[in-house]
Amino acid sequence: MKNLNKMKSLVWLLVFATAFFVNPLKVSAATAPDLGAADSYAVFGKTGVTNDAGGTTHLWGNVGADSISDITNLIAGQVDGTIIAPASGVQTAASAAYDTLDLGSQGTPVILNLAGNNTVTPGVYNVQASTLNGTLTLDGAGVYIFRSTSSISTSGAGTMSLINGACADNVFWQIPASMTIGANAHIEGTIIAQTGLISFGSGTSLKGRALSLTKQVTLLLNQITQPVCAAATSTSTSTSTSTSTSTSAPAAPYCPPISNQVVTPVIIESKRIDADSIFLKWGPYSGTDTFNVQYGFKKEELFYNVNVTGFSTIINDLHQNQPIWVRVAARNECQIGTYGESKLIGGPRLPSTGFASQNNNFLYVLNQIKNWLLGH
Repeated sequence: MKNLNKMKSLVWLLVFATAFFVNPLKVSAATAPDLGAADSYAVFGKTGVTNDAGGTTHLWGNVGADSISDITNLIAGQVDGTIIAPASGVQTAASAAYDTLDLGSQGTPVILNLAGNNTVTPGVYNVQASTLNGTLTLDGAGVYIFRSTSSISTSGAGTMSLINGACADNVFWQIPASMTIGANAHIEGTIIAQTGLISFGSGTSLKGRALSLTKQVTLLLNQITQPVCAAATSTSTSTSTSTSTSTSAPAAPYCPPISNQVVTPVIIESKRIDADSIFLKWGPYSGTDTFNVQYGFKKEELFYNVNVTGFSTIINDLHQNQPIWVRVAARNECQIGTYGESKLIGGPRLPSTGFASQNNNFLYVLNQIKNWLLGH
């Protein structure tokens, strides 16, 4: 009888152990927010997007702000998308996504210190205020949410690696203040900053989106690629079973910088050819035959541009007899080099004096005035 009771106790212990270890408490998986109107944007800064004037920044996706005057030193040739201002609905949609990332239903968060090298699986992480100075590896398909209670920064050594189906389109950074990304760092995922700037150091790259709900996004020789996850694909095996896999879409091709051998263009000839058209010619003829001509009505506000193959162009459809400021830069398929000096073209000429050209017009005119006075 005693042995039978021991046997029953052992059976109950095995049942309990099986229930505890085989069916542990499950943590709900994180859910990607609906980005809505913000989905097509690589960069959005409510109060502006400021780019360094060097010209090697290139963005794949739309760029937006509340006002076109707040998007500076960034032109259409640097954007594989559209520059939109005002960008209606983007701030509202991104703000709603930010709130979704903060929901308790996203799952039980795990504390993550960004310092050093870390490997994480899909889920929600409460990021300690720290600097990413190593490699953050995301391992596996699913949604990754990185929350912070303050600003976040990365050093130049900070980088991210996505493996085994992890995709940048399923990675989100919820930043209540600002995010500063150090020179030459590489980050992946959609960054949503609530009250601060998103600032990119020189040469930094992002496969994702930079969305600032209340401040600016500042750029400096950066490349930002919209994240896209490849659609699931099916493959058949010899036993006629199917498997589905999801992988990250290939990154946009790296854009090489403008060659140092390309000489900065200088405007060497210009003239008004009719009331609303101006002819422009530049040189020297070295290194390339593709250029970007940027122009506007104020020296500090060159909002218009045109790509040109060759060394001259005619700018049409101007306001009648309106002079314009113009400058020229060499370009390749995706980048613009250093612009030459801005020049005012097509301005009004000095009125005619009625005298023939002389070796010294100024003295000649004075003499004529003196003779006229003496004669009266």
